[in-house]
Amino acid sequence: RLRYVYILDLVKAIWLFVMMQEHTPLSTPLDKVRRLLQRYRDEPKSRCRCILLSTGSYNPIHRMHVESFYLARSTLEAERNLLVVGAFLSPSHEDYVRWKLGTDDCIGTDDRLKMCDLAINVAQHHRRDRGSSACSAQTCASPTVPSDDADFLSLDKWESTVCSTPVDHSKVTVQLRDYLTEQFPDENIRVIYLCGSDHFFRCHYMTPLRREKNVSVAVLKRPSHHKHNDHQDGDFTLTLEKFSDVYVVETSSEDECSSTLIRKRARLGQSISDFVFPEVEDYMRSKCIFYTHNMSDHVTPLTSSHELPRPSMCCCI
Repeated sequence: RLRYVYILDLVKAIWLFVMMQEHTPLSTPLDKVRRLLQRYRDEPKSRCRCILLSTGSYNPIHRMHVESFYLARSTLEAERNLLVVGAFLSPSHEDYVRWKLGTDDCIGTDDRLKMCDLAINVAQHHRRDRGSSACSAQTCASPTVPSDDADFLSLDKWESTVCSTPVDHSKVTVQLRDYLTEQFPDENIRVIYLCGSDHFFRCHYMTPLRREKNVSVAVLKRPSHHKHNDHQDGDFTLTLEKFSDVYVVETSSEDECSSTLIRKRARLGQSISDFVFPEVEDYMRSKCIFYTHNMSDHVTPLTSSHELPRPSMCCCI
């Protein structure tokens, strides 16, 4: 039996080696990381250099997917004395998205990557221009970010385009850590996996992930998940603070948006501008993604029979 287990583990290791190819500058660009490491070279080494990482279907991406990185950076630098020198948004493999959502709801890899790239660039462009939040006051409240520090988020295509099969978030995190260690051997960079509280308490991979060297987890504190979380006793923050390597990032809204809600509204021909950047909505309309035809000049008004909630903040990762 022990021999059988050994052989099985060996086969798994070989399979992972074959299926999980290496990161490259094309899949995982490091130009922003290099620039920020150079900018902060005079900061004391006691301030741990870290990279934020979040994975997900992004089917489609919405404002808070991007805003969460700015919220997390503000919290970690102000309250934990960390130095965020980059961040990566990693869309899931298409096979996983199709399995999770079904063929009808699955957006192809190329389109998801294009919309993620649009959202990242638009958010950073707005901050460079105004040095303030890219979200409107009606949709979310994000901390002001200095305009010269706005450009720190990158799109990581490794999971969705390099891997032959779906890879779970813990392996994505460890692979990114190893790549960064290889590229920046003198920096001792920590990778912080950013996720929602529901994901943290639900996913059994979180325990072994937190045991990894130079890996931590940051959890978005969502009020609605706080209310309905069966895994906690007492205060949400106190529950998480039992884990010394877990950082809590506060969000303020009771309302939420999800990609599911966006898909429903788009199929009804309704505007999704409350939840996504205008460039993302324009792209979805031009490519007829959930819209039955190109409706770039037409927005169907909400009706009483089809009315969907309008949140003050979209908070789903």
